[in-house]
Order: sequence, then C-alpha cells, then structure tokens
Amino acid sequence: MRGLQDLVHARTLKLAEDVQVARFTKTREALKLKVLVATLDNTVKVFHDDSLEFALSLYGHKLPVLCMDASDDDVCW
Repeated sequence: MRGLQDLVHARTLKLAEDVQVARFTKTREALKLKVLVATLDNTVKVFHDDSLEFALSLYGHKLPVLCMDASDDDVCW
C-alpha cells in the first residue's frame, strides 16, 4: 500500500500540563522540523523535533486549543 508509514517511539516529551493536541511541522528540511503541543493552560508550545528542546510559547488564547495544524511552506522560526 502506498502512503503508509511506520511510527517508532524514540523518545518522550514530558510536560507539567495535560496535552490537548500535538502536531509536527511538514517540512523537507530535518533541521526545521518542530513539534507543536497545545496544553490545557491555553498555550501552544513549540519544540525542536531532534532534541525536544523548547523553542517558543504561543499564548493569548482564552480557551484551550483543541485543533491546530502546521504549515507546509517550509517557513521556520
């Protein structure tokens, strides 16, 4: 079948807050890959995919983020 991928658990990102949704950026450059995590404290936290090091916090939502997507245009912070 085309389009199927296998996922392998390689590492775990532990956060103090409960996670509502998580997404990966969609880029061709491995150094630009990010993990976006929306938590119950109404923020979206951005981490580097390779190290899970914290990169950025997006705040200002009045309610928890329940749905999000990542851009596929190779733009990175």
